[in-house]
Amino acid sequence: MQEVKFQYLSSSLKPKTKARDIVESYPPSKDNYPKVIEHLMSRFGRKDLLIEVYIRDLLALVNTKSYIKLTDLYDKLGSYLRALEILGVTTSNYAAMLYPVVETCLSVEILKAWDRYRLNREVKEEDPVFTKEKVL
Repeated sequence: MQEVKFQYLSSSLKPKTKARDIVESYPPSKDNYPKVIEHLMSRFGRKDLLIEVYIRDLLALVNTKSYIKLTDLYDKLGSYLRALEILGVTTSNYAAMLYPVVETCLSVEILKAWDRYRLNREVKEEDPVFTKEKVL
């Protein structure tokens, strides 16, 4: 079973990447699979670095100078936020920073709609988080 996992891992990695090079540096065998996983985790499994990467990707997404459709922005933001949540970063950790940053990339019409929504709804002090689902 470990040999099958080893082969699947090797075939699922992009060629000419550091991860693929690490996997290919071990002869495929059931005994080497745990060693490969340990090596990959020590190299790429650092939680602090993964959080930094996702935060940088979020900032790059909202700081892009090119036009991005609202649905694409929503999908990408959701993807990054889910990844951060899996890594233990909660909404309370990034909400105060992220909302103003995201707002900078939204059109005036969308911001007006968002503001109208916020003004027309009573927002509890305990739950200051506005989601796009509620706005749209």
